[in-house]
Amino acid sequence: MPGDPALLARRALAFVADLAVLAAGEPFCAPVARLMALRGISTLSALTLVVEIGDFARFARAADFMSFVGLVPSEHSSGASRRHRCRQAVR
Repeated sequence: MPGDPALLARRALAFVADLAVLAAGEPFCAPVARLMALRGISTLSALTLVVEIGDFARFARAADFMSFVGLVPSEHSSGASRRHRCRQAVR
């Protein structure tokens, strides 16, 4: 049955396992490992970034990279109070 939750769960786990094998091989191993050193970056997130970005050297600054992926730092000030946050830009 196509909508069987157990079948879908097994297929999803198999897909994630295949991605982990892909991420562990060349040319993805080193950049994926570097990105996974960052808190909150999983194998899937790291592999997605590596495949989508390609050469990270094309970004001169972290702000350039953040802008590319849609993260926009912002500041809200009112009198003496200041609040900094990083939000995702709407594209």
